[in-house]
Amino acid sequence: MTARDQRLTPIHSLYLVSFVELLMSSINSNLTAYVTSAFYSHGLLGATGIVATIAGGVSAFTIAKIIDIWGRVEGFLLMLFVVSLGLIMKAVCKNVTTYAAAHTFYWVGHLGLLYVIDVMLADMTTLKNRMLAFTINGTPTIATTFAGPAIAELFYEESTWRWAFGAFCIILIGVSIPAAAVMLAQQRRAARLGALPERVHKRTRFESFKYYVVEFDG
Repeated sequence: MTARDQRLTPIHSLYLVSFVELLMSSINSNLTAYVTSAFYSHGLLGATGIVATIAGGVSAFTIAKIIDIWGRVEGFLLMLFVVSLGLIMKAVCKNVTTYAAAHTFYWVGHLGLLYVIDVMLADMTTLKNRMLAFTINGTPTIATTFAGPAIAELFYEESTWRWAFGAFCIILIGVSIPAAAVMLAQQRRAARLGALPERVHKRTRFESFKYYVVEFDG
C-alpha cells in the first residue's frame, strides 16, 4: 500500500463521524431517563422525545434545500454546529425544560448530519456500488447497540451524565473537523479542475431575499 493509499479519504472520515454520531445517539437514549429523574420530571420522558422527533421530521426538507443551495460541506458544518449546541445545552441544563429544548436541537442536528453524510456518499459513489457504501456506513450500529448502554452506565456511575454529553461534544467536533477539511480540499481540487460551476453573485439584496424565499418555499 502506497502513502497515497494510506491518506484519509472522505469516505473514511465520514465513516468515523457516523460511528461517533450513532454511538452518541445510543448513549443519549440510555441517559434520558436519568436526566429527567434528576429533575424529578420522569413523567416528561416521552414528551421530550416526541417534540424532538417532530422537529427533526419537519426540518428534513429545509436541510435538503440548504445543502442543495449552499453546498454539502456548508450543510455538514451547520449540522455539526446544531448538534454541538444541543450537546452543550444538555451538559449545562438546570431544568427539564432546557433539556427538552437541548434535545430538540441535538436531534435535528443528529438527523441532519446523518442525512448530509448520506448525500455525500451518494455523490462519491456510483449507482452500482452506492447501496454497498450505505450498508457499510450503517455497520456502526452493530457495535453501538451494545456499547452505548455500557458507556452510558459507566458515565453515570463513575462520572456524571453531564460529562457524557460534554465529552462526546468534544469527540464529535474532533472527528468532524478533519472530515470537513478533507472534503474542502477535495472541493477546491474539483474547482481547480473545472468540475464545479463557478458561483457568480450578481443579485441585489432584494433579489437574494426573493430567491431564497422561493427556494425554501418550494
